[in-house]
Amino acid sequence: MIKVAARMEKKDGQVKFTDVIEYDAEKNNWYIPGLWHGTPPMAPVSTGYSETVFEFKKSLIDAFKGANHRHGDITEFIKWMESLWKAVKHENFIFSFRNCLVADAYNNLSVEFNQWEWSFRKHMLIWTQQAENKIQNFGNMDSHLIENIDDFVISLKCEGAKELKNQEKEFLKHLDDYYKSKEKHVQLVEKYKESFVSSIKSITFEIESEVNRKFEMAVTIQKGKNKLASIHMDHANIIEKRVLELLEKCRKNNLVLSDENLNDEFEIMWEETVRGLNFKGLMKKDISVKVFGQLRINLERHGSAVNEKLNAADLKEPAGKFMVCKEHLDGWLRQAWHTYIKKTDKPQNMADRVISDCIELIDEKALSDSDYHDTYTTELLHIIDEKVKDTGTSNTFEVDLKLHICRIATKQFQKIHDDFIAKNDPQKHLEGLKPNYFSDFIDLYQEKNQCQKKASEFITLCLEPAIRDYIKKNLGVKIIDEILVCGSSVKISSRTQFQFTLLEELLNKNEFKEYIRYVRYYEDYVKEWILDLIQKHFSVNKSIVDLEKSSLSEIIAKIKEAFSKAKTKTILSNSSKGTTDFIHEICKHLKADLVINIDNLRTVLTLNDAKMEEFAKNIEWSLDDLEKSLQNEYSDQQECDESKDIKKKIRNLPVKPHDEIFRRVFGCGKQCPFCKVPCEAGGKDHEEHFATVHRPRGIGGHSYISNENLVEDICTTGVASETHSFKNKDTNHEWHPYKEYRKYYPDWNIPQDTSIEASAYWQFVMLTHNEQFAQEYSAKPAVIPEQWCTVTQSQAMDSLKVLFNIK
Repeated sequence: MIKVAARMEKKDGQVKFTDVIEYDAEKNNWYIPGLWHGTPPMAPVSTGYSETVFEFKKSLIDAFKGANHRHGDITEFIKWMESLWKAVKHENFIFSFRNCLVADAYNNLSVEFNQWEWSFRKHMLIWTQQAENKIQNFGNMDSHLIENIDDFVISLKCEGAKELKNQEKEFLKHLDDYYKSKEKHVQLVEKYKESFVSSIKSITFEIESEVNRKFEMAVTIQKGKNKLASIHMDHANIIEKRVLELLEKCRKNNLVLSDENLNDEFEIMWEETVRGLNFKGLMKKDISVKVFGQLRINLERHGSAVNEKLNAADLKEPAGKFMVCKEHLDGWLRQAWHTYIKKTDKPQNMADRVISDCIELIDEKALSDSDYHDTYTTELLHIIDEKVKDTGTSNTFEVDLKLHICRIATKQFQKIHDDFIAKNDPQKHLEGLKPNYFSDFIDLYQEKNQCQKKASEFITLCLEPAIRDYIKKNLGVKIIDEILVCGSSVKISSRTQFQFTLLEELLNKNEFKEYIRYVRYYEDYVKEWILDLIQKHFSVNKSIVDLEKSSLSEIIAKIKEAFSKAKTKTILSNSSKGTTDFIHEICKHLKADLVINIDNLRTVLTLNDAKMEEFAKNIEWSLDDLEKSLQNEYSDQQECDESKDIKKKIRNLPVKPHDEIFRRVFGCGKQCPFCKVPCEAGGKDHEEHFATVHRPRGIGGHSYISNENLVEDICTTGVASETHSFKNKDTNHEWHPYKEYRKYYPDWNIPQDTSIEASAYWQFVMLTHNEQFAQEYSAKPAVIPEQWCTVTQSQAMDSLKVLFNIK
C-alpha cells in the first residue's frame, strides 16, 4: 500500500511511511473516548468525548490551513473527510471506491479510455474491411495470380500486424499522456494504470485474433468462388469464340438478316455449343460430416465416455427441445437439484440463452451468399465454450448442449450449402447470360455503338451492387459514431454511468417484470436497451438514411477520383482494348473499397466493341444518373415510417452497432460471486473487479436452505459481518466467513458498508416486490428487516445518486 501511495504522491525509489504521509508521532496520535460512561442507554454521556472530538476537528483545520502545498478548496476537504470517516468506520481504507474523489478520477479516466478504445477498434474495423475487399477482388483482373492468394493473405497479415502495433502504440501514448497531464486528481488513480495497460494489450490480442479469423474465412470462401469463376470463364471464352465465328459467318453471306433470322442462327449455335460443354460444378457435400468433424475436434480433450456418446450421435436427427436434467450438473449443484437449482431454472435459462445466441449466429450466416465454411461451426462451439465456462455444469451437459445446437446448425448449414450449389450451377449460370450474349451479337452484327450500353451495364451490374454493399458495410460504424456524440452518449460514456442509467430507469418504472429481465437476463436486457436507444435516436433526432446518403456521397467521390486517375495515369488506346484497360484500372483503384462481381464484370467485357473515350464519357453520365437515382430512393425511404425496421436493419449489418456498444458497457463480463451484479471496472483485463451497487442475493433467486425464505443479505453488509458465512462450489460447499471472501475471490473488491446509503436502492426494490420475487423463484418471501420498511422511492434514488457520485 505504501508503494502504491508513493506512486500517487510522485515519490520514487525506496520510501517509508513518513515519506508519503505527513505524520508527527507526538501531535498526530488521537484517542477519542467512548460516547458513554458505562453501558448505554442508562449510562451518562461522556463530556470527554465532545471535548476530544472538538480538539481533533480543530487540529485538522489547523493542519489544512498551515499546509504549504495545495490541498484544494474547502469542498474537496469536506469530501475527503466524509470518505475517510466512512473508511475508518468500515475498515475500508484509502483506496476504496467509497472515496468519491477517487471514484470521480477513475470514472473520468474510464470515459477517456472508452473513447481511445473506440478509435482503435474503428480504425481496425475499417482496415480489416478494406483488406477483406482486396481478398474478394483478388484475381478479378489477373486470373493468372489466383494460385498465389495464400501468399497475398500472408502479406496482408504482416501488414495488419504492423497496423495493429502502430495503433497499440498510439493507444498507450494516449494513456501515458493522460497520466502526465494536469487532469484533476489523476494521481489518485495511479495504481490502476497497469490494469489499463493490460486492457490495451488484451484488446490488441483480441482484435488480432479476430482479424486473422476473418482473413482465413475470406480466403477459403474466395478460393471456392475462384473455382466457380474459372469454370464460368472457360465457358464464357468458348461461347464468345462461337459468337464471333457466327458473326463472321453471317457477315460473309452478304445478306441482310432479320432479327428473326439472327435469332434462329444464334439458337442453333447456342444449342450445339452447350451440348459440347462440361457442366461439372462444385461437388455437393454432406455438411453433417463436416460439422461432426469440428465437434469431435472440439471435444477430443474429454474422455472415452464422451467419445462413446459422440459415436452414437446422429446430427441429422431432429433437435427437439433441450431440457436440463440433474445429470447435467456437477458436484454439490447436483445434490441441490430439488432444493434450489430446479426451482430457480438458472441452468435451463443459461442453456436457453446459449441456444438463442447460437441460433442468432446461424441465421446471420444464412444471410450470406457464400458457401458453408468450417469456421461457422468453430464459431458456434467457441460461443458455447465461453458461455458454459465455470457454470458448475458437467461434461454431459456440454456434450448434450453441443449436440443439440449442432443438430440445429447442420440443417441450416446444409441448406446454405445446397442453395450455394444451386445458385452457382454452371449450366444455369450460362443460361442466365444467354440474353446478354444474344443482345451483344445483334449489336455487333448491326454495328451499333455499344458505348452507352456497355457503360450502363458496368454501372448497373458492377458498380451499383458494390455501392449498396459499401453503404451497408460502413453503416454500422457510422451509427456508432453518431450515438457516441449524441445527447444520450453520456449514458454509455462509462460502465459506471451506464449502470446508474439502467438502475435509475428501472426505479422510475418500478415494474417487477423489468427488474426480472434486468436480473435474470442481464445480457439480453442490455442489448435490447441499446437497440431501443439507437432506434429512439434515429426515429426522433436523425434518420439512418442521412448516414446512408453520407456513405453514398463518399463512395461516389472515390469512384470519380478513380475515373480521373484511370484516364490520366495510363496511356489508353481509343479502342475496345482501351476500354477494357480503362475498366481494369478503375477496379484497381477501387479494390479496397468496392467488391466487383467477377462474373458481372466479365459480362461487360465480353463481346465489347466500345471505344474508350466515348465509353468514359458515357460512364460518367451514367454514374451521375445512378447517384441521383439512389439519393431519390433513400429520400423516399426517409419519408416512410422506418422506425419499425430500424432494429431489423441494424441486426443484419456486418458491423453490428449494438454489439460494439454492448462490448463498451459490458466490459469483462464478470459478476459479483454473491449477488451477480456486473463488474463496472474500466478496460477489459483489469486486476480488480468492482461494482458500485450490490443487491440482496434473494433478488437473484438465493433462498435459505433451512426455511426457503429469500436471502435478504446484501454483499456490502455481508462482507462487513463477523458472523455471516457462505458456501458454494468454490468453497467445496463448506462454510466460509464472508469477511474473508478474498481467499476465494482475490480479484473482487466488495466494500464493507452497513450504512443505509449502500443498500437503500435494493432494499426498496425487495421491499416493494418481495412477494413477486418469491413467486418467481418458487420460494418464500424474504424476512424484511424492520429498518427497511421506512425506505421510500425518493430515498432509494438519493442513495443511488450518492453511490454513483451524481450531482
